[in-house]
Amino acid sequence: MDTAKNYPAIFVLIITLVSMAVGPAGASTPLDSTWTSLTSLGDVRRIVVIGDTLYAATSGGILAVAAGGGEPDTYLNTDGLGTVNISDIASDAEGRLWVTGAGRLVLFDGALSERYLVFDEDENLAMLHCVADDGDKLWVGSNLALLLYEKDDGGAEYKDYYDLYGNLNPAPAVFDILVDGDSIWLATAAGLAVADKSNPILLKARDHWTTFGLGEYPELGTDTVRRVVSFEGDIYLGTANGLFRLDRTPIDTFLTMLTVGQNELIGDVIVSGDTMFFYSPDGVGVLTGGSASVLPLAGLSGTPMTGASFDGERWVATTDGIYHGSDDALAMYPHTGAPSNDVSGIAIGAEGYLTAGFNRNRPGQYIDGEWLARDFFVQDGVVSADAGPYGSAWLGTFGNGLWLLTDEGEVNFDEQNSSLRGNNDAGGEDYIVVRGIAVDGNYVYAAAFRALNGYPVAVGDLRSLSSVSSWDSLGTTDGIMDAFVSCLDARGGYVAVGTEQNGIYFCYVGPDPFDKRDDYCIHYTEDSFYLLSDVIRIVKFSPHGELWAGTNFGLSRYDIGIDRFVDVSLPPGFGPDIRALDFDGRGNVWVGSANGLVRLDSKTGEAIHYTTLNSDLVGDNVRALAWDDATARLFVGTSSGITVIPSEIGRPVETVEEVYAFPNPFVIRSTNDRVAFNFAERFSMRIFTVAGELVCDTRQHEWDGRNDDGQPVASGVYLYVLTDDDGNVGTGKLLLIRE
Repeated sequence: MDTAKNYPAIFVLIITLVSMAVGPAGASTPLDSTWTSLTSLGDVRRIVVIGDTLYAATSGGILAVAAGGGEPDTYLNTDGLGTVNISDIASDAEGRLWVTGAGRLVLFDGALSERYLVFDEDENLAMLHCVADDGDKLWVGSNLALLLYEKDDGGAEYKDYYDLYGNLNPAPAVFDILVDGDSIWLATAAGLAVADKSNPILLKARDHWTTFGLGEYPELGTDTVRRVVSFEGDIYLGTANGLFRLDRTPIDTFLTMLTVGQNELIGDVIVSGDTMFFYSPDGVGVLTGGSASVLPLAGLSGTPMTGASFDGERWVATTDGIYHGSDDALAMYPHTGAPSNDVSGIAIGAEGYLTAGFNRNRPGQYIDGEWLARDFFVQDGVVSADAGPYGSAWLGTFGNGLWLLTDEGEVNFDEQNSSLRGNNDAGGEDYIVVRGIAVDGNYVYAAAFRALNGYPVAVGDLRSLSSVSSWDSLGTTDGIMDAFVSCLDARGGYVAVGTEQNGIYFCYVGPDPFDKRDDYCIHYTEDSFYLLSDVIRIVKFSPHGELWAGTNFGLSRYDIGIDRFVDVSLPPGFGPDIRALDFDGRGNVWVGSANGLVRLDSKTGEAIHYTTLNSDLVGDNVRALAWDDATARLFVGTSSGITVIPSEIGRPVETVEEVYAFPNPFVIRSTNDRVAFNFAERFSMRIFTVAGELVCDTRQHEWDGRNDDGQPVASGVYLYVLTDDDGNVGTGKLLLIRE
């Protein structure tokens, strides 16, 4: 699929809109046909009931629950949505589902979905907040304007945008839309607006709108109006300050606050039959017969944000998840996936367990297709992760030290039972921020930010962690002179410690870091060793021990031949602030930043930049990467969930006799196409015709379908012979098809 910039664009003053129809194959790239997404569907923006199905629009996709119970259906970016960041769902008279989310209006029909992309003037995807059906039209609220689409048999066509509403601040985010006869009401970040929509051209004029903002109506207490509904002939507003009724008389118009609870932030307002429900920190409120009250619900945790009555039960989505049941016995709905989507760290254990840490949420483990929440206190979130032996995992927290996760439970290490130390802020002695973890041999290394004793790297002996004497530290006397550590890695007796503004400390600690007789540290900086920047985001040793560093200005690699760092070229538009780095089983380098994922081919140096526009990547903000050698899969942690990328040729084998070619058949459509082999070691390759004629003899690990003279060979069957450095031989057949 082409990237969005290649589609015809409609340029307007504020936004750029791009329409795209997606066929059965959906978004695809050379590697992503089997990419999968792991997300949480517990963060709900809206719940709507359409026919006999309850739909929840969440930050992790769509959760669809059919009447009668049973397992729900889930729809993610890979199922035709193109994004998991969903805000609203509506059904039109033809029964078609319209979905809004991050940069996309979607006519949802699984793999046959049609997606319409919306960009701002900087070519960033806009956020679409809501959609309202209006016969032959659709009104869409975005973070920049109100958008108008006209429907047809095949989908919808963009027509116009409107961003000036009376005396409200221009171009506010539109959070909700109410179509009421000839009137269209907008709940915006700048107040409430209403206009006659019968002639859409007039909506361009400021004075065509009547507005209700904080300037004229100080009783609102806020500019932010989240919801607008019509109930029993009146207009109601759900705001960041409470619930209001719009009262209009022949003489004046005023807003009346409903005095229920503390009238805090209203998450949603929903009309169902003769009752209006509103959701706030006070609980689930109801308005019926002119009186308002709060339902006495039992079993509910967190702040109610939205809900519905469905299949004889009450459904309530809160900040803690989704609940359902009777009013006196609500229980958490279990089928919502991961604990959160805001991934901050991931690790893959020897047993194949995926351990994920999240910002301001409890961590979880993905085991045999199921998520298990590890419910322990992480203070202000998880900031680092690494795998330990025997299926264990390590998590570093922002404020609550280091945690070891095993099948038996969790163990916390802090200043009381380890060499970890808090920071030198007032009261920060026991506030331990672990910003890097690495396991090397029998030892775990943990980087404690601003350790108050000047020894930011704690070292623990995995064989006897329960004893304080089995912990030591690296710091000032070892040559690490900066406690503002940002990251850490260890391999083969070497430890690399990145700092916030002072480069890298590269230390040799040997097979026993407690024996410091031969230890030394080298200080790598921008000035002395040509780092791209002294602001280090991540350090990582390659499988062959080569040191790589991600900085705020790009990627550096230490070249031992010239004894300094060299710059690594990255595609235009990627980075430059590098946040994640790892290596797959073939030595390819994977790099993450706030604007996507890059794969650097270990043999050719070719770089491929993946985003949510040209692949099935679940989110563009990549925070963590972890390669699983056992299953040959890369796990990509983003602010929108986790993407799992399988190796294009499976797990590399170490015996040349087991080698096979991929893809096979080898279909050549362009000069970039290659056939590869799943052998992990070095080898030479010869290609023969079935008649035994030599076609190609090379030490390259891929073949482009050309002979030794550089000429393209014809379609047909070819034989490959691979020989490793020890003289062992692997053979096979390959079908080449040239299109």
